[in-house]
Amino acid sequence: MDSDPIFDKGMTCLMVAVIHQQRRLAKYIAAVLPNQLHLRNDDGWDALVFCSMYGDIELFDFLIKQGMNHRTQTQDGLSCLMSAIRNKQLEMAKHIIKSYPRHLHDRDRNSWNVLHHCCHSGNVELFQYLVKKGMKPSTCTYDGSTCLLIAVQNKHFDLIQHIGDKYPEQLEQRDTQVRDVLLCCNKSRDVRIFDYLEKRVKSNTRSEEVRTILKIVSKQLAIMGDEFSKQPKRRNMSGTSLLLRLCKTGMVSIISVLVVMSKM
Repeated sequence: MDSDPIFDKGMTCLMVAVIHQQRRLAKYIAAVLPNQLHLRNDDGWDALVFCSMYGDIELFDFLIKQGMNHRTQTQDGLSCLMSAIRNKQLEMAKHIIKSYPRHLHDRDRNSWNVLHHCCHSGNVELFQYLVKKGMKPSTCTYDGSTCLLIAVQNKHFDLIQHIGDKYPEQLEQRDTQVRDVLLCCNKSRDVRIFDYLEKRVKSNTRSEEVRTILKIVSKQLAIMGDEFSKQPKRRNMSGTSLLLRLCKTGMVSIISVLVVMSKM
């Protein structure tokens, strides 16, 4: 049998052991097959990046002592710290930052830093920790995406609330394609997030894109037809119907559809 086998997509025995969190086996392979410490799969991942992804601090330190480089990055520029953050490995992230603080300034090939990756994964505690360590919440990606925009696109409600409440200026910011948080929210189709944001975005900043959202929603309601026709008449515990709530918002295009459907 090949003493140094390579599996599909360039995966090695060491990588597989790390992924399956077989620490003892991983240490054994690293000791008897040291060449695998320096191999990467087809996406440029090595065993150390996988280790940070799964949060095994003891194995992480062992692999570095065996000769692996903590500055390793994948083909996409993903560092060990980014890998830990994207997978919500809080303790691993703290360990890497404490041991190698320069990783706080890493950026991948899309110009995302560790805080952007945190917003992608949606961990509020980790976001707060990174800010405490000096990361700036105002940081943007190359296409102008803010931390809030990234959180909205990935439907992380708790993080959206945290950023929206603590850094309200991001509610009004747009990316290079002139997309704001409401437009990004419409793409994610999350009503709860849209409701939270819609109440906080200043009315005088709402653009043609937002009006387009209302047209799209109206069209979707029209497509639903009879299945939706009874819902406008239903009321909540306070006796408020959907139509009454919409009257408060001034959403004329949607109200007109509901009126026709419910024959009010």
